[in-house]
Amino acid sequence: MDELIERSFKLIAHVFYFLARASTWLIFEFLYEEVSWWSGWCVCRAVTLNSRPKVGIHGYNEATTTTIFIVCFTGIFSIILAGAILAVYLY
Repeated sequence: MDELIERSFKLIAHVFYFLARASTWLIFEFLYEEVSWWSGWCVCRAVTLNSRPKVGIHGYNEATTTTIFIVCFTGIFSIILAGAILAVYLY
């Protein structure tokens, strides 16, 4: 009887573990593809005086791999930098 309870507890724990991993992956994909692209696109447009990237803000699927990497990296970096600046000035 104890073994049955232990197996059912392990099964429930594995299901919750799988759900946590899947939701973490989905959140990361959304963060990388959507939020970092939008913030990076705005930063790149502001820095290059509206000349780069050539694709529009909704042109993620039409952009080259290099453009996607640079814009998304810029977006993630700007989000982290803004958080660090706010943390320094608020505390």
